This record gives sequence, C-alpha cells and structure tokens, in this order.
Amino acid sequence: MIKISLFFLILGAFAFSNEIKISKLTYKFVLDESKPNSTFFSVSVPYVQNIDRDLLELIYSDLEFDIDKTDKPLNTNYLFEQVELKFNEFNVSYNQILEELKNEDEEIRNRLIYTYDETYQLKMFNGFITLTKNLTYYSGGAHSNYKTFHFNYSSNNKKKLLLNDIIKNRDSLLVIAESKFRKIYKIPNNLSINTTGFQFPEGKFEISENFLIEKDGFVFIWNTYEIAPYAYGQITLKLTFSELENILNENYNFY
Repeated sequence: MIKISLFFLILGAFAFSNEIKISKLTYKFVLDESKPNSTFFSVSVPYVQNIDRDLLELIYSDLEFDIDKTDKPLNTNYLFEQVELKFNEFNVSYNQILEELKNEDEEIRNRLIYTYDETYQLKMFNGFITLTKNLTYYSGGAHSNYKTFHFNYSSNNKKKLLLNDIIKNRDSLLVIAESKFRKIYKIPNNLSINTTGFQFPEGKFEISENFLIEKDGFVFIWNTYEIAPYAYGQITLKLTFSELENILNENYNFY
C-alpha cells in the first residue's frame, strides 16, 4: 500500500486587483524519490482569497472540490483535505492494479508506473475570470493521456458563463466556426468534415462547449479522442471578437 505522505507548497501569492488574492498550492507524492519518473500524484490548486463567495464556490466546484455552502472561510487545511480525497482514490486504484499483478514477476510489478498530474491557470481581465485545468495521467497502456478543461465566469454578474450566454446566434456561430475550421485543417467545402480523419458524429461539425475567453477572442478545444484519434492531439480553434462581432452578447465587455 502507498503510505499517505502528501505535502503542500505555497508558492508566491499575487493579486488580480486590490481585493482578490491568489496563492498557488502544490500537493505532491512521489513513490520513489530516486526515480522521478516513477509513480507519482501531484495536484496544484489556487488558494483564492477576498473573492465573492458565489464565485468561489463556482470555481472550486469546477475544480471538483466540495466547498461547503456556508460562510466558513476557505483555508489551506480544508483544501488539503479535499486533495487528500483525490489522493485516496488514486491510491485505491493503484493498489488494485498491484493486486492484479500479484502473480506476475517482481520485475513486472516494479516496472508499474501510475501517475496523476493536475495543474491550473487562473486569470482575470475585463470583468472575466477564466480557469484552465490541465490533467495528465497514466494508468497503463501505450501512452499517457491528457485533457484540458476551460471555465469562464463573469466577476460582475457572479455567474459561470456558458456559450449560449455570450453568443446571440448559435447557427451563425456554427457557420463562422466551420468555415475557419475547414480553412485551418485544409478540408474542402464540398467534402465531408470527416474527410481528413476527423470523427464528428454523423459527419456534422459541432462547436465545442469547452472554450476559453481571451483578451482578443475565444479559443475552443476538443480533447484527445473527442473528434479525432489520439495521434491528432488536442484540436483547437480560435475565433476573434472581430470575427464574431455581430453575434456577441452586448451585455459583456469583450473589448
């Protein structure tokens, strides 16, 4: 069994404004310190202070942390407890694999590598807060896997923003997005969107709901296996505000 020996590092605190402050907490367990590429578990998480409670709960919910819906202040001990729950799941899964290999040679057991690495980026600009969660993990097989998840919030309205909140006409968005997608990935307009190896369901282009608001536009991402084989990697598409000018919700300040 892996002995729980997590520790956390608090890295430089910084402020987005005169009020909101962010510190980066990193929790890490390494099975064998002499072998950096061996089994390990690592989670970095923002420690957010002086932010509206509703926004705080939204952000940590998207990080899959159970923040109590009370007025109790968030603290590092509570975050540590939440990460420890994730570690316990990792630990159980790892030991299940060890149990499955119990009849194998010790050399095979010693070669087992099991990893989990979760990081984040948190930004704030023009009344938006954006959160990106990056996950890389390996639990056997030909290669590791990785995923990126984007989340966007309005600091003014204190809400999470979905695509339909900020785009007035989804049909127009699909036309603009597919046209640019075909241009970038060199897919002729008279051929199926899946001609070059993509795997959109029923051969019909669909925009990803996984998107990031940036200072000059939106970045849409499809993770591995969503619309293409693993070898294609993550698929991204950026649409600038100027390209979407006529269909943006005027209630949000994108410029």
